[in-house]
Amino acid sequence: MENIKNNVYDIVISMTQVPKGIEDKVTTAIQLSTGIGAEAVCSIIKRGLLE
Repeated sequence: MENIKNNVYDIVISMTQVPKGIEDKVTTAIQLSTGIGAEAVCSIIKRGLLE
């Protein structure tokens, strides 16, 4: 968790709930498993990787 707080990673993708202290740095991607809203999540991930 400290690495996420300290911006060690470019992007963090989670399929589960994350602690409040890091939720703004994590992309929740449960939509990828259901397919509902997956396109929007893929756009967020793509944007995060290109920044």
